[in-house]
Amino acid sequence: MVVDKTEKEKDQIPFTQDEKSESEMQPAPLDIVFVEKEIPKCIKPKSTRLTKTSEALRSPYKQRVVKLHEKKHTIEARIADWIFSANGDIWEPLFKTVSGRTTRRIALETFYPDEYFHAGVITSWSVVLNSEELYRSNDSRERLFGLCNIMGDYNLSKKREEFMLENFRLNMQSILCDSPFGSIKAVEMLFLPSLQDKHFYLLIFYFKTPAFEIADNMKYKGKLKAKHATRVRMMTKILLSYLEKESPKMYANIKDLEPTTLDLPWGNTNNFADCGVFAMRHMETYHGKK
Repeated sequence: MVVDKTEKEKDQIPFTQDEKSESEMQPAPLDIVFVEKEIPKCIKPKSTRLTKTSEALRSPYKQRVVKLHEKKHTIEARIADWIFSANGDIWEPLFKTVSGRTTRRIALETFYPDEYFHAGVITSWSVVLNSEELYRSNDSRERLFGLCNIMGDYNLSKKREEFMLENFRLNMQSILCDSPFGSIKAVEMLFLPSLQDKHFYLLIFYFKTPAFEIADNMKYKGKLKAKHATRVRMMTKILLSYLEKESPKMYANIKDLEPTTLDLPWGNTNNFADCGVFAMRHMETYHGKK
C-alpha cells in the first residue's frame, strides 16, 4: 500500500509528531511505504565537477564493512544504548538524509530481537551505503542502493504502472541526491530491496557486464517462489521503462535478462525473523561475482 503525502509531510516513515488519539498512533503495517508527491529537492551545493575523495581515504585504507566480532567503540555503544533505551518520544527523528528523508525512533526500535524490521530501516541503510560509496576503492564497482519497495505496494496491487513508474522516478532522483553519483549512467550495480509478506530480499542489476541476480537468505526449490515472481517481473518492467528514457544504452544491455538466484552457503529454510539482517549484510558486502 502506498499513501501519497502532502507537501508538509516529507518523512519516509509513516508517523507524524502531531498529537493523535491512541488508536491513530498505531504503527502502520511493515509493507506500507509512503512516497512523496513533490519532486525531491537536492540541497547539495552545485559545482562544475564532482569532488573525488583522495586515495588515502578510500578502501582498503578505510574500513567500510562492519566487523561483527570486534568490540564496539565507546561512541557506538552510547548511541546504541540511547536508541534502544525505551525512553523518549517514539516519533523522534533520529536519522535524516540530505534530501530530507527522516527515520524515527519507533522504526529503529524494530531492531529488537524477534521483531520484524520496518521498511524504513532498510531505506536508511541504503542511504548510509550510498554515502559510503564515496570511499570505495578505484577498482570497485559503482553501487547504488534503492529505497525499499521503491515503486509502491498499493500501485503494484492495483497494477497502476503509470503511478509505479512515477514513484520509481521520483525516488531514484532522491537516492541519487544522497549518493556520490550525479546520474544513473554512472552506476554499475543497482540494488533494489524488496519487502513482501514480511520477508526482505534483493534484486541486483549489473549494467556494464549485464546480469540480473536475486539475493535471498531463504532457499526455494526449483524456480523463484511464485509469490515473488510477479513482483520481480513488475519491478524489472518499471526499471526498464525508467532506463529506456534515462539511458537507452543501459536499457539495451539488460532488457532481455532473466533473473538467477544466488546460491548462498548460509541460506536456510526455517529462519523467518532475520531476513532484514541478511538483506543488510548482503547489501553491504556483496560487490558482485568476479
